[in-house]
Amino acid sequence: MKANELRIGNYVHNPIQKIDFKVDITTLSEVFYDEKREVKLNNKFQPIPLTEEWLFKFGLEKKNGYGFEMFGNWIQKEDNIYWYNLNGNFVILKHVHQLQNLYFALTQKEMKCLN
Repeated sequence: MKANELRIGNYVHNPIQKIDFKVDITTLSEVFYDEKREVKLNNKFQPIPLTEEWLFKFGLEKKNGYGFEMFGNWIQKEDNIYWYNLNGNFVILKHVHQLQNLYFALTQKEMKCLN
């Protein structure tokens, strides 16, 4: 996961504490630069794999056995990878934060988690 993919409100995993949590301003303050001046995350943050469980947590529903509907298009799974058809462009969604960022880019609103 690249640090520049993270936004406040994204869900990430802390492997040390074994918890999923929402990124806040304190979390973002732990981002640092390496010797090449590239943005890095410390080892306390890992992306959360996107699963059907997370899609349900965000209130998405399966429609007609085809996939999860979002804005009239579909999130589908093939070869263990979810993807979203955005007007003929296929957006790969491997992690929860990627889905959250796509939703925000399309709506300018945060995706709400029901749990």
